[in-house]
Amino acid sequence: MNPWENEIRYRLSNEHEILGYSRWMDVGFYYSKDGYAWNGKVIPSQFQDRFSGYFDKSKKPLFSNDLIIHSFYPSIPLILHFDSTLDTFQLIEWESQTIFDMDICTFFGMNGNIVWKGTLFHASKL
Repeated sequence: MNPWENEIRYRLSNEHEILGYSRWMDVGFYYSKDGYAWNGKVIPSQFQDRFSGYFDKSKKPLFSNDLIIHSFYPSIPLILHFDSTLDTFQLIEWESQTIFDMDICTFFGMNGNIVWKGTLFHASKL
């Protein structure tokens, strides 16, 4: 279960850099440049990458458009993709650009290590 089920978090970016974070709670949006100190001052951005509710092995939060590798599938880099129509996350195989044949809950529930490899900025989206 997602410990942030009462809030939605986003990573804010432009085409080349992360600018900060936002989170929606019952009373509105809060913003942070570092993910620790939050206030109501808007951080202008072009894009919002939704937080998946999961972390990599070093406790780094994972967002949509992150490239990850699982120790059980070291030769298959995967993109975390948030499908806003289905309101769910999917895993996309980096090289083939096809949906990985495992739902995200099963994937993150397996033993083994998940490693964050980078962020795909929107300028490089396929």
